[in-house]
Amino acid sequence: MALQNRVAVVTGAAQGVGRAMAEILLQNGAKVALLDVNEAAGKSLKEVLDKQYGTERSLFLSCDVESEEQIKAAFQRTAEALGGVDIVCNNAGILNEAEWKKTISINLVAVVQVTYTALEHMNKLTGGRGGVIINTASMAGTTHNAPSGLKKKAKTFVCIAVQCCYSLKIFINVPCAQVSSLF
Repeated sequence: MALQNRVAVVTGAAQGVGRAMAEILLQNGAKVALLDVNEAAGKSLKEVLDKQYGTERSLFLSCDVESEEQIKAAFQRTAEALGGVDIVCNNAGILNEAEWKKTISINLVAVVQVTYTALEHMNKLTGGRGGVIINTASMAGTTHNAPSGLKKKAKTFVCIAVQCCYSLKIFINVPCAQVSSLF
C-alpha cells in the first residue's frame, strides 16, 4: 500500500513503538492522527512533528482507549480533519499485573473496540476506502511456555481475534499472525 496522502490513526502514539510508527508513516507521506492518553507527551510530539512535516500532516487527540465515546470521537475528528481513515495502528497497551482490570481493558477490550470503529470508517459499503489495520501484539501470545501473565493472555486473545477476522475475510496485520492486506 502506497502511503502518500493516506490517513493513519495510531493509538499509544506519544512514545515508544507508537511514536516510531507515527514517524515512519509521516516519513513515507501519510497524514497521522496521534491518539494517546498522555497529553503532555502527545502535544510535545505534535510540536516536533509540525517542525519536520508541517502542521497539516499530523493531529494530536487526547484519547483514552478505555472509552468507546472517546475512540469514536477521535476517529470522527480524524476523518473530518485529515480526510478519512485508511490505516489504523492499534498500539496502545500497558503492563501492570497489579491493575488487572485496566490491563485487560486496554490490551484486549480497547483493541476490539478500536478495530470495530476502524471498520466502520473503512468499510467500502458505507463510503470508506478500505484500508489496513495493524494490531500490535506480542510473540508471547503465540507460545505456551512463556511466562503466564495478564499481558500474555490479552495478547493471546488479540492473535485469536485476528484469526477470527481472517475467517470472515477481514485481513488484519499482527506480528503474531499471517500478514495480509485489509480489503
